[in-house]
Amino acid sequence: TAGAQECNAPSTAIDIPDGRTATMEQMTAAQNKVKAVQTATDEYLKCLDNFMSGQKTTITAQGKKDLIARYNETVASLAKLAAKFNDQLKAFKSR
Repeated sequence: TAGAQECNAPSTAIDIPDGRTATMEQMTAAQNKVKAVQTATDEYLKCLDNFMSGQKTTITAQGKKDLIARYNETVASLAKLAAKFNDQLKAFKSR
């Protein structure tokens, strides 16, 4: 999986404002950051897919397992970020 190191996972460490007190500008900025992370995540997952496709005959079972784990961790991290933003957006809209 050494070649897969060329695939860089995006950070999901984004500050999401409290929807109960945030301004429209803060919520919009957070939404734009979440969208940017989603785009970067899509690119990262494509990179992993391409790497795995190119290594079908040479990748070890452990290497494949490691790549699948990285893929799944990234998807879970993005889902957690989206849920956090959506919770705050719901709070913002309910004011």
